[in-house]
Amino acid sequence: MLQKTLASVENERARVAIQLHDETSQDLVALKVFLATVRAALAREKYAEAQGILEDCERVADGLLDDVNELAAELRSSELTYLGFKEAVEASARNQLSRAGIGFFFSGNALDMEFNTLQGNMLLKGVVEAISNCARHSRAKNVDIEMVDDGSWFTIVIIDDGEGFDPALSSAAGSGMKA
Repeated sequence: MLQKTLASVENERARVAIQLHDETSQDLVALKVFLATVRAALAREKYAEAQGILEDCERVADGLLDDVNELAAELRSSELTYLGFKEAVEASARNQLSRAGIGFFFSGNALDMEFNTLQGNMLLKGVVEAISNCARHSRAKNVDIEMVDDGSWFTIVIIDDGEGFDPALSSAAGSGMKA
């Protein structure tokens, strides 16, 4: 279990590093080029040109801010930090399922479970992915998010009333996730 946890953490670190390199650093380079162009335009007293380039700078900076905020939210849900696990799951469900016109509800005896930072983040990532799959693929009307603690195991089950599929017809190696 520890090896799987460490591998998951390392994979997440690699994903973040790639995103920072491929997206964020490219936008920062573009911003530097725009600023150098503004400096040159101002030196030539081309104020209208400089104004247009500054607008481009603002657009790039806004995009960078959005990207960094999104990355920070992916790394650590503010709902998880400040409100708790169920509330973080609920925020994700509201964001993804409600937008797709899918209702959702919670059931189970463990709706108030709390986890340490690593556990909460790992569980939340899995649940968010399952909810996202329901929103994108299920054509469901409702989703039940069941949280159960039997004293030995904490289990989260995401059940939708969507179309489903025939596993015999699937060419995929798997048809779900089992923890």
